[in-house]
Amino acid sequence: MIRLLVIVPYPELKEIVDYVLAHHPERERLDADVQVMTVEDTPDVPADEYDAIIARGYSCLLYTSPSPRD
Repeated sequence: MIRLLVIVPYPELKEIVDYVLAHHPERERLDADVQVMTVEDTPDVPADEYDAIIARGYSCLLYTSPSPRD
């Protein structure tokens, strides 16, 4: 099972992400948590509980770090 956190900035985008996940060909392998939150809320997310975090814009920058090979 692949644990995903998808951070979206507004409810309308959550509806789209939920639809995409429900129709994804690998949906049986995904355990996705889609959360609507602002940039200010993202530091409280326990990043170590997920295999991947999908975010956009500034929220994404909060979770990116140089890879170990850099």
